[in-house]
Amino acid sequence: MKRNDMDQSLRTAVNFCCVTAAIAALVPAASAQVANLESAPSNFFEDAHQESLAKYLGLGPISVRPHLYVSAYFDDNLALKDGGSVPLPGSREDNEMEDFVWRISPGALFGMGEFRDKGNYVTLDYTPTINLYTKYHDFNSLDHKLDFNAGWKLSKLTLGFGQSYENASGKQVEVAGFVQQKTYTTLLTSLYEFSDKTSAELNGRQMIMRSEEQFIGSNLPDDELTSVNQWEIEGWGNYKQSEKLTLGVGATVGWRDISDDGAQQNIVDTPNQTFQQVSVRAAYEVSEKVDVSGSVGLFFSQFQDGDDESPTLVFNLEGSWQPLENTYVSGEVYRRDVPSLSQTAQNYTATGFRASVRQVFAEKYSASLAGGFENTDYSSAGPGGVNRNDDYLWFRPSLNYQFNERINAGVFCFYRTKNSNADGADFSNKQIGVFSNYRF
Repeated sequence: MKRNDMDQSLRTAVNFCCVTAAIAALVPAASAQVANLESAPSNFFEDAHQESLAKYLGLGPISVRPHLYVSAYFDDNLALKDGGSVPLPGSREDNEMEDFVWRISPGALFGMGEFRDKGNYVTLDYTPTINLYTKYHDFNSLDHKLDFNAGWKLSKLTLGFGQSYENASGKQVEVAGFVQQKTYTTLLTSLYEFSDKTSAELNGRQMIMRSEEQFIGSNLPDDELTSVNQWEIEGWGNYKQSEKLTLGVGATVGWRDISDDGAQQNIVDTPNQTFQQVSVRAAYEVSEKVDVSGSVGLFFSQFQDGDDESPTLVFNLEGSWQPLENTYVSGEVYRRDVPSLSQTAQNYTATGFRASVRQVFAEKYSASLAGGFENTDYSSAGPGGVNRNDDYLWFRPSLNYQFNERINAGVFCFYRTKNSNADGADFSNKQIGVFSNYRF
């Protein structure tokens, strides 16, 4: 097989791998999960390179790829508390608790069928995470992340099913606190190809999310935050204008069932919501080294027994660039509507960007820098709403050494800060530590 044919086959496989993730990103999300804001945007070319190196153990018809992530770091503000705020009863005077944290995440990906080419396949990836805090043992936790995916491919019809469960304990930017969050996501996808140029999609998604803010070191009871159950259906019509450019137009309708169990949020009943979104999207392979995709649309939201929100402009634009053989650059800009976890009868508009650059040098060393900024502007859906605006900034440089194709290790530092016009929502946080990765 020629090199160009191999590259095209690999590109096709990676594109199929990303279909479910892309659909989830383009429809309205209920809320960012714990620590999601600080993840570096994906680079298509780096992902394709990593996929080409993947190896699997064979257990009869089942392929297995074990993986392990370990980190140890110093954290100067475990609960994202504002050092200048009034301390919680029973807590330390400054509220900014410092500690040394160990995080261990063993796991494995199991696959059957044509899961690498996304034909007829089944995959299951399970990763538990052990969080150990040297001083504040009340933060200790065992988290779980489970992803199940299946696909069925006929001559013109491709069907997909995804089910994930995540129980994560960590910092939540909106709440500015330490949060335990449980999320269940179900995704159904379908793609029918009418011809080489035209296709249609019909997809459905359900997300159930429960959050609880934990007041470690305090005599206050833990606060139940807003819970969100979200259902949505979206349809797309796609047109492949050329080998490099694919266009699409689509619409989404959905329902948010929002419950309010927290004692601090009983000022007013939280209304449920219906929403609609109309969008256009495009994916363009600018060159062999530049890949761009994005969508733009209008988001409409109606609140039960309340006022309708004005239409909101929403968009997502992401791109990957590989200017040199060992240089990877990626970026994303976005604007989306999100229901608040902490504010009664409130949504907020999140507008921001993320970017990362990674340079490999001397064969086994690499340096990375990732960062982002997000502005959140809250809008009232009824009585009890607040006028709140937050600015959040983060960046994470790291230095990595690759022992072989399977094992690497490195050092990192991480800084984040948030400024808000709401009392007690400001914070700053620094981390510095070491990490190691193993993938079979």
